[in-house]
Amino acid sequence: MDPGETPSSVDKPSRGGGGRKAGAKGYKAVEIMKLLKTIETLQPVGTEGWRRVTSMYNKWASETGVSEREMENLRKKYKSLTRYKPEEGVTQTPEEVKEARRIERLILDRISGKTTVGLGLGYDGGEDGDEMKLDDDGDGVSRRLEYAYGKSARNIESAVMGLVEKLDHQNKDLKELNSIMRSYLESQQSTFNALVQQNQQMMLILVQGNKNSMYLTGQGTGADAS
Repeated sequence: MDPGETPSSVDKPSRGGGGRKAGAKGYKAVEIMKLLKTIETLQPVGTEGWRRVTSMYNKWASETGVSEREMENLRKKYKSLTRYKPEEGVTQTPEEVKEARRIERLILDRISGKTTVGLGLGYDGGEDGDEMKLDDDGDGVSRRLEYAYGKSARNIESAVMGLVEKLDHQNKDLKELNSIMRSYLESQQSTFNALVQQNQQMMLILVQGNKNSMYLTGQGTGADAS
């Protein structure tokens, strides 16, 4: 180890090849934090996202004088942080692990379009010994898609059920309003029918009165003529 080099608290010996560029060594703490910062900035989901992470990280590494890394090495390093399991007797979760899990949750939130904070979805973001479970595809694409679609489906189902309940209440209100309107119209119809009947009776009285008046007038005219 170079003088002044600070290894990651979760660094473990590599299990056979792959990932490091020629001459690359284990990760220093500053390299891990730079990697996590880059991942947080770009929030990669697939291969293209990780290519951008690799490009940005290696540009910084070249300017800083630290080892450049292959894309797969960076992905594995990040995955090892999110999947970290403490050794027996270890009770504290390293800060870089907490940070990696926080960033992973941000990526999941961006995919789903919602926040997981306080929703009780099985991950609380960094309690000691807690593990972020991902699939074996490097950056956990299938886990993220499952999370996103599953959560979206639950959100849609909840929204639909809420709408159905709201429509049910509105339907009940409409039925009640319809009943009130029907009662009102029936009462108005009854009133109208009564007015019509009353008007007809008055017309009959007037007609009968005119007939009587004409009859009496006729009798008087006949008497005068005699």
